[in-house]
Amino acid sequence: MPNQNQISGMIRIVVPAALAYAAGAGWIHLSTEQSAAWTDAVVNASVGIVSIVMLFWSGHSNSNPEMVKSVAAIPEVSKVEVKTTPEGAALKAAAGSAPEALVVFAPH
Repeated sequence: MPNQNQISGMIRIVVPAALAYAAGAGWIHLSTEQSAAWTDAVVNASVGIVSIVMLFWSGHSNSNPEMVKSVAAIPEVSKVEVKTTPEGAALKAAAGSAPEALVVFAPH
């Protein structure tokens, strides 16, 4: 069974590809010639906007704090340890901690 990161990754790939295919196949259009040019522009812009949104979604969801949160939230993981460095403290603060997703400092 795929996990949440795998599913969101698949969505990031499939949505822009499906929109681009639908636009290229002509499935997204209006009936009159005058509105067809406008529709083409809207469809092209929509595909571009979705791609840009997916770019930022991917950048956010693959950031270190988000990856730590994802790992800590796996039911089989009891805790995630970060180093006791300034970077580790910043990561711990950014990732947060909850009883079901414990992020702690590693013992030295």
